[in-house]
Parts: sequence; C-alpha cells; structure tokens
Amino acid sequence: MPISQQVISKLEFELLKNLRDFEITFKPAGLTGILGPNGSGKSTLLHALACVYQPNDGQDSVNNKFSQFFTPTNHSLWTGSKFKMIHTFRNNAVLNENVNTEYAKQADRWAPRYGRRPKRFVSYIGIRSCVPAIELESQSSRITFNTTPLDDQQSMRLLDLGGRVMNRTYDALNNHLSTRQKQYIGLTHSGVNYSSLNMGAGEQRIFQLLREVLACPNFSLILIDEIDLLMHEDALVRLLETLKQIAVDKNLQIIFTTHNHRSLLVEGIEFRHLQQTGTKTICHVNTNAESLYRLTGQQIRTYELFAEDTLTRFLLKQVAHGKGIARECKIIEFGSASNCFTSVSGAILNQTDNLENMIFVLDGDVYRTEPEKRTQINRVLTGNIGDYQNKRDLAISKVKQLQIPEGISPERYYRNIIVQLNVDDLTNKQQELREVLENLENPPNDHDFLKILIDRIGLEEGEILTLLADMIRLTPEWNHLVEEIDQWFDKRQVINQG
Repeated sequence: MPISQQVISKLEFELLKNLRDFEITFKPAGLTGILGPNGSGKSTLLHALACVYQPNDGQDSVNNKFSQFFTPTNHSLWTGSKFKMIHTFRNNAVLNENVNTEYAKQADRWAPRYGRRPKRFVSYIGIRSCVPAIELESQSSRITFNTTPLDDQQSMRLLDLGGRVMNRTYDALNNHLSTRQKQYIGLTHSGVNYSSLNMGAGEQRIFQLLREVLACPNFSLILIDEIDLLMHEDALVRLLETLKQIAVDKNLQIIFTTHNHRSLLVEGIEFRHLQQTGTKTICHVNTNAESLYRLTGQQIRTYELFAEDTLTRFLLKQVAHGKGIARECKIIEFGSASNCFTSVSGAILNQTDNLENMIFVLDGDVYRTEPEKRTQINRVLTGNIGDYQNKRDLAISKVKQLQIPEGISPERYYRNIIVQLNVDDLTNKQQELREVLENLENPPNDHDFLKILIDRIGLEEGEILTLLADMIRLTPEWNHLVEEIDQWFDKRQVINQG
C-alpha cells in the first residue's frame, strides 16, 4: 500500500535564498494564502515546497528538483541552504506523526537524495500557466480540429464549477484534437465552440486550476504562484471559495501566493504575511494588510497603537478621546494574540520609524504574565549574539494589555459589566443594547458576538462597536481595564510635549 494521508504542519528555515531564521505553519486541509511585498520570499517558499517530496507510488506527478528552482550560478551555488519539514503520513496501518525531514545543500548536492525524500502527489502551478495558449502556439497556418465532448463525471463537474467561477452558463466541455495530434481544451458557450487558443487568459487559467485540483488524488499538495494573476477580483473570490470546498472534500493542502488583498475577505482561509527584517524573516499569522504595511511603510500619526481585534480598537479610541488626542492616534488591528509578539518583533528588527510612540495591546485573556509574554517574544526574537536581550526587553515594554479577570473571555466580561449599569443612566439605544446583553448569558467570542448583536438590534457593526465602547467606559471597571494604556499615554504625552 502506498504512503497516504500526508500533511505538512510546519517548515523551519535556517537559510534558503532570502528566507532566514524563519518558520511557517500550514492548515492540515484547506487553503493557506501567502502575502507580502515583493522580495519577501513568497515564491521561494513555494519553490521549496515543490521539492520536498518525490512522487508517490502509482501516482503520476512531476518529480520537482531543487536545481530547477535554485539553479547553481557563479553568483550562488546555494551551499549552506538548510531547512526542516515537520510532517505526518500513514505508512500502511502506522500513522507517523511530527516527522522531521531536513533538507540542505552540501557541497555539490542537495540532501536527502531525491530517492529518499518522502512521497506525495505534488502539483506546482507557476506563472507560466498564465501564458495564453495562443502565445505558446507555434503553428501559424490554419488549425483543423476534431472535437469530442467530454461528458464523464469529472469533466461535468469541471464545467459546472468553472461556470460558477466565471459567472457563465457553459453548454459543453470539449477536447479538440488537431490534425497534428495536438490537444486543446475547449468550451461551448451560447452555442459557440472555441478552444483554449481563443479563450480569455483568465478563463483559461481558471479551468486549468480547477482541472488540476479535481484530478489530483486525496491528500495532495497543490502550490499556486500568484493565484490572482489575470483574475477579476469577483472571479478570484469565487475561485477561492470553490477551491476551499474541494480542498476540504479531498483533504488537500492548497498553498498559494497573492498580492490581492481582496482574498482576505474569504472566510476559512488562513493567511501568512511575510516580512523581511535586517536579520531574519518574520511570519505574521492572519494579520491584515494595513498592519503589515505600517511595519514596513511610513509613519502616519504621532501615536500608533496595534490592537488584537476590532472591539479592542474601539476601546483604545475611547482612551484616546479621553486624553483629547484621538486625532493624533492611528489604531491598527494585528489579528490573533500570537501576532502581537510577531508584530512587535518585526517592528524592532526593522527599526520601524516612531517606535517610541508605538504599543501593541492584547485583549487580556491570554499571555497575561510577563513570563508568558517573554516565552512568546523568545520564540520570535531568537539568538544571544549582540543586543538581542535588549531587543527582547524592548519588545516586552511595548506589549500592553487590557485588565480583565483571569479565566473569562473579553466578550463575557464586557457583557457582565455592562448589564450592571443603572438603566436610568442610559439612553434609549444603550438601554436596548443592555437588554440584549442581559438575555445573552454566554456570548460567543469575537465576530460571532458582534453578529448576534447586529442581528438582534439591527445596527451596523460600527454603530454596535461604538455603543459597546461607550457603555464599557461608563462602568466602574473602566479605569482598571485600560490602566496600562492610560499610563503609557501619560508618559508619552509628557515626553512629546517636553
């Protein structure tokens, strides 16, 4: 029985091209999107993934080799490149979990030898697939086809899914065989037959991508470079939604790179933002584009606060309004709590402008103690040479948190303190929200909490968040809740005004 149920959980890089001291995790099944500015290492990451496996027994996949993507030249022989893959697979009845396989360029060859690499079906779909078929066609004289409709189950599904992504109703999927025995995929739309030679470039790529993921075996690894190329944004979103469902159905790991931040709107995809600093590559997990841009871009306001989520952002606005400096503040979300430590480390390593007026604020439900924070900082700011300990101390000083009781979610805590407010002291709108929260004894976390309030009250998300923040500020717990941020503002105002 061939090797099966392969999953990559993590890659750890010492050095590969511009990826240095870097680790990245992946979903066990589904889509992982890789974002980052040009030169951040997105394509390098995909090229490495393309080469870590050899074809599985009985499965017809390409045997990618490191020399194809990391070709030795007089500028670089790639000697010293080294990274590790942590992966899981089943060998007959035995499940092998968290296996470490190391890859390195030693002298004139890569290790392990190609015949000793783990086995898996891998498909790398590069930018070359974006070239329209007509530009690859060598024949300039008339091409005559024999057309055969493709009506097997897989072809019909491809036709259906391709139509959904393209927002078209196709009549047929065809195979066109020329008199020179060359095959071209073709479509029939509104009674008109046409081959890939006459397809739009985006249409051609959509059908290529879908055909590949439908045809590959379960537990395959699919790598797509620049998935958004040639794609209208609406079609890109529909394609990602379609690929996401296929990946779940077939236990595929689909990893793609993109520059299009519209993809961030598709739920159920995990995103990794790559950031290059002077000494290492940093990976931000499910952060937003604005956060990453600020860590590599230009200063915007005097005070810059990075918040764990949207509600925390609105609470920080309340603090700034109380100080009379809201117009001087820029507040950006960094996403999950673990991103706090990645983001602050990236800012320090990148020597981001205005670092002295920058803090990173946690919700307060996890990483509450300094030892917990130091553990997370040490995970990102590795090394003991030079001033790394000073950098870690600086990072700790930049991490603040809202003060909520231990063992309770922020949403439940906010609900509990709001319902203690005196009804007579509230406006009609505030009374309505208080009543809804009183009936919501065990609110869910994060976005579901806001969705419930939006559905029950009928206000927009921004109105709900403003209302929540206003009411939390009215509670007796407010001063303690925002104590760390309040004290930081006081110190910075004295320094900045002095």
